Amino acid sequence: MSSKSAGNPLPQTWRYNRSILSLLFLVVARFSAVTSVIRGSESGNAHPKRYDPSPSANLVDVLPPRRRLKGSGAKDHTRILRNRKTRRGKEVDGSEDVIWGLPDENITPEFSYPPCDRSLSAKSRVLIDAAISSAVVDPSTLDDPSSPQARAAAWLVENYVALDPCANGPSTAKAAQRFVLATLYFSTGGDVFWRDTLGWLGTGDECLWGGVECGDAGIVVKLDMDENSLTGPLPEELSRLTSLEVIALDSNSLSGSIPPIFSELTSLEIIDFDNNYLTGTLPDLIYDLSRLEVLDLNHNSLTGTVSDALADLADLYFIQLHKNDFSGTVPGRIGELEELETLSFHENGFVGSVPPSVCDLGKLKRLTSDCAGTNPEVECACCTLCY
Repeated sequence: MSSKSAGNPLPQTWRYNRSILSLLFLVVARFSAVTSVIRGSESGNAHPKRYDPSPSANLVDVLPPRRRLKGSGAKDHTRILRNRKTRRGKEVDGSEDVIWGLPDENITPEFSYPPCDRSLSAKSRVLIDAAISSAVVDPSTLDDPSSPQARAAAWLVENYVALDPCANGPSTAKAAQRFVLATLYFSTGGDVFWRDTLGWLGTGDECLWGGVECGDAGIVVKLDMDENSLTGPLPEELSRLTSLEVIALDSNSLSGSIPPIFSELTSLEIIDFDNNYLTGTLPDLIYDLSRLEVLDLNHNSLTGTVSDALADLADLYFIQLHKNDFSGTVPGRIGELEELETLSFHENGFVGSVPPSVCDLGKLKRLTSDCAGTNPEVECACCTLCY
């Protein structure tokens, strides 16, 4: 080969062939990488891992985007992450390997989680405060943390979830009666003495609590909790249950007096407090309960006189006052109660005589008094039983 030939550059054809070979080499290299990924996928190592912040957790495979996570409380976080704006409260660098479609507890979402956030919202707190204010009789009782009212208020605030803020909260009336019932619970030893606390202070609707009955509007109309070891005084807050028609708390250990404020329970038809330890007098305002049909107060320690105003309760058909410490004369107008079927007032301190008009009541079936003996305390010509 001549010197001239040795110094010449490579022929054009060779340079072209070398380019073709380089291109083929790159194709083969890419094919090898793809093959490696596929093989890794078959062995379960195809995807990168994400970090689970729990100490004992293992690294788990990345879920495909838009796959809804399974399990309790799982949410579709794909919508949160796809905007790729923030991660752990910082701006995401374009080179950072962000795993889409997976939950990250440190990510701040830019929309409300479904279902709604059940935290105590300002709206719910305002409703609760309004309910307590409308139901508590003496606001100063809320200043004593040990009082039934303060304990009921604390319970109501702590258990706001039962008010269902996700449904924009209940009515103030519902929250208020929940407070009243909780006050009754703490006032009469529900957490200590009650035999049956079925549902009480649970998250269910108060209308489902044992002994509680509500009308169509979800407002309490009946309390029937006889023989349940209720112990202590009746809270005045019961007067806030203005739709109450029946209050039957007989055969318990109730003490103290009948709150005069009960006169606000103008829908009452039945008062059944027999077999307790109630003291004090029969409040005069009780004679304003025009719908009252049953007054059952026997076996207590009630004192004072019984007013003629009892005859103003025209619907009364059942009166039991026996085994108390009442005094004075038998009400003279009691014979005006044309619906009266049962009247018992024996073993008290009554004196005088049973008005003849009582003996003329056509529906009267049972009449008792302290009319036994040669010198009875009460003269009665028509009593069915004398003591």
